[in-house]
Amino acid sequence: MRSAGLSTTDVLKSATVNPAKRLGLKTGVIAKGYMADIVLLNKNPLLNIKNTTTIETVIKEDLVFNLQTLDVMLRDVEELNNKSRTIYISKYLN
Repeated sequence: MRSAGLSTTDVLKSATVNPAKRLGLKTGVIAKGYMADIVLLNKNPLLNIKNTTTIETVIKEDLVFNLQTLDVMLRDVEELNNKSRTIYISKYLN
């Protein structure tokens, strides 16, 4: 979306505020009465949209996942996915 000309602010809103408003959900902003799930980043995504990948902590309801825990979770999911895979995408690539 950024490369299509949207501002960084509009890209972030399109992933947070706008869908929540459209669906009538109490999410997408930090405010009293709204759901409090949040992703904490190391760098400001308003300065560079690629900073959305600098995840440090995820808070989901009453659970807090630090970067180390997230990395372990990702590795475990990848390992399980690889074990259960019977067809590999490389078969279809040139």
